Amino acid sequence: MRKRGVNELSTEFIDMSMISPLVENDPINTTKLFLASGLLWSPSRGEYVDSLYFEEMMKRGEGNHCEVWVATDLNFPEGDPRNDRVNITDDMVDYIMAEYDNKIYPTMTETFMDAPALNGSDPYMPNWQYIFDDDTLTKENISDFPGLFETNDTGKLMIMIFNMKDDSFYDPDYTGGYIAGYYWSTIRWMYDRNVMHIDCWDWANRTGPQSDIPGSGHYSYVYESTVAHEYQHLLHYEMDGAEESWINEGLSMMAEYLCGYPLSYSHMAWFMATPDNSLTIWGDQGDLNILADYGCVAMFQLFLYDNYGGTEMMQAVFNSQLQGMESIDDALLSMGYNRMNFNKLFRDWRLANLALQLNDDLLPTGVHTYKSISWWSIGQELKILDRSTMGDYFECASLWYGDTITKEGDSIGRSSMDAYGTDYIYVHGMNLDVNDILTSLYFDGSDLSEEGWMYDGMWQEWWSGTGDEKDYLLTMEVDLTQPAGEEGDYLHWLNISTWWDIEDNWDFGFVQVSTDGGETWTSLNDTGELFTEEHDADAMPSIAENLPGLTSWPGDYMYHDIAFDLSAYDGMEIMVGFRYMTDWATSYSGWYIDGVSVDGVEQNLLAMTPVYPEMDWMVTIYLPGNMYRMPMIIDVPTHDLEETA
Repeated sequence: MRKRGVNELSTEFIDMSMISPLVENDPINTTKLFLASGLLWSPSRGEYVDSLYFEEMMKRGEGNHCEVWVATDLNFPEGDPRNDRVNITDDMVDYIMAEYDNKIYPTMTETFMDAPALNGSDPYMPNWQYIFDDDTLTKENISDFPGLFETNDTGKLMIMIFNMKDDSFYDPDYTGGYIAGYYWSTIRWMYDRNVMHIDCWDWANRTGPQSDIPGSGHYSYVYESTVAHEYQHLLHYEMDGAEESWINEGLSMMAEYLCGYPLSYSHMAWFMATPDNSLTIWGDQGDLNILADYGCVAMFQLFLYDNYGGTEMMQAVFNSQLQGMESIDDALLSMGYNRMNFNKLFRDWRLANLALQLNDDLLPTGVHTYKSISWWSIGQELKILDRSTMGDYFECASLWYGDTITKEGDSIGRSSMDAYGTDYIYVHGMNLDVNDILTSLYFDGSDLSEEGWMYDGMWQEWWSGTGDEKDYLLTMEVDLTQPAGEEGDYLHWLNISTWWDIEDNWDFGFVQVSTDGGETWTSLNDTGELFTEEHDADAMPSIAENLPGLTSWPGDYMYHDIAFDLSAYDGMEIMVGFRYMTDWATSYSGWYIDGVSVDGVEQNLLAMTPVYPEMDWMVTIYLPGNMYRMPMIIDVPTHDLEETA
């Protein structure tokens, strides 16, 4: 699912001279321009950037609950060997309409909710005005060009099929997968229609039942399940637009299963190969391993489904108005599991994944395992790190095993893991037997998660770091109890020398002040016009609450001086914080600060302090059974301050 606004995408590919006639009650074979987004080469930035462009679409079919539009040009770049596998036939159009009308729509409506009653009559004009850089544009103007998609069938879904311009579009050998489909709420508002986007690649070998032999290129029900997947996103946006990605994506993976399509064993295999992939941080291991994210959340929701109420539990998670881990706690409570919470569930889920590898009957009685899958259905070994003892002693650390390697053999570029990832470490050679009196294990985890603001000694600057759903804070102490040493426009003032590249109107940098030692923070506005209160209507609430802030990019690669009035804090000792916050998806380079001054006096950048989040650890020992004892699960409590056990 895409969570972005049009004002963060390049509009340099929008051709203002194109003409499209207005056609009411669009008949089959009508062609219209449709606003799409994808990676296009930007000469001004010298790189591929996510951009808006118009795709010519033809209406190819209409069912009881959906319309199908297909791009008139489905080809990859000229000479690409895949161009003979992008044709969408009339039979394919009829097939996907029947799947949606007869299977997906009724199942999802009964399980979750109906789609909103949209008919194209009320497009959201501010986005159109932004695209065309004309605040006077009206609905009538847009109806003339590029055209709207009004309908008398309120709520009907538009399935837009085209060749998505992602990384794989330009590189046939790209190993990170391709975008099979997405839902984007911005398009829902702009066209006032229920819309989803589906890729055109290789429908002949990716619809209906296929052989599913690894390496054959034949995959069952890819596009039917993608429609079910994206339709859950569409519905979930209406139910809880602020839900965290890992919950939303997990429910979409389960929507495929609830609609009668096979579980995505291929995604699960990617996760089994990299179980250190974070459950709660979407995309933590980058695009190269994004398929593991899908497998991870699919397996977690399936474990919840198998052991805690099936479809009713999926409904409880969907209907919760809380987000992330709290939505799981809320759903468990609403279903009567008042002794369970997310952390306990995560602990059991880790063991269930181990049970897949070891065989369920090797774990103690009472440990919850999967009911819907087995190791044989996934066909991928769980990645277990191996560590032999040396006599009676052994020592190991995750970084000793090198960078995480994806299922396809690509390095993600780091060995550390994010929150709610798991390392499985096999310790052997200890020769435990019935006569052993004492065996000990000592664990020492990192106290803090050193992520976020980092100081670059070569360039002598601070960099915010980047990623999705981040909240990174850099602080400095400021003494304003004495008058400024030089005359200025204010009693006290702050200047920063900075450059930024931040997702427009979704992610922000904030300059904040605390008068209570960092317990609470108040955001400052700059004395110029770079900081703004404007944000996308669907922006993450926690980010919007901190505005005004800095977003977008300055349009060049020069450092800029930004000033702030600190007069309100005259006579006080305060903390100044530089907070960088990102939302669920898409992050740019981030925020750089290479100079700070207060009342005209340059500050020592090395005296600034990044606030790193505290870390907690979950340590569990599985001890296999033998002729003398039953298998055992031992949970090892960790000391909260030292993170030792």
